[in-house]
Amino acid sequence: MFIKSKWADWLGILSASLCIVHCLILPLVLVAGIISRSSYPEWEWLDFVFILLAWIGVYGASRHHDAGPINRRLWANVLVFSLSLLLHEHFGWALYVSLASSLFMIVLHALHFRKVHKVAEHA
Repeated sequence: MFIKSKWADWLGILSASLCIVHCLILPLVLVAGIISRSSYPEWEWLDFVFILLAWIGVYGASRHHDAGPINRRLWANVLVFSLSLLLHEHFGWALYVSLASSLFMIVLHALHFRKVHKVAEHA
């Protein structure tokens, strides 16, 4: 059973927001010495959690509602987000791409929610 579109948009917004917080807080935690760089690989599984949540959110949001270009942008963005998150250890610039993709994911899910659910309420 998959989540409904309204919840998928909220999941996309929440998971992208948490991803941004994670990406911004982790370097501060490393610098502060709260966790060591050697224990950082234990946290790599979070990248896969964020990728999975992003794909579930986009799939659930676009599954039953044709929001036209918003849906296409959601799918393109989740692909860019996933690739950049998987490659950020090899290419430093990929971290910035994943942060920008997360911000764009929030905007796209908010636009999708507004277009699909606000129109449906007034119809």
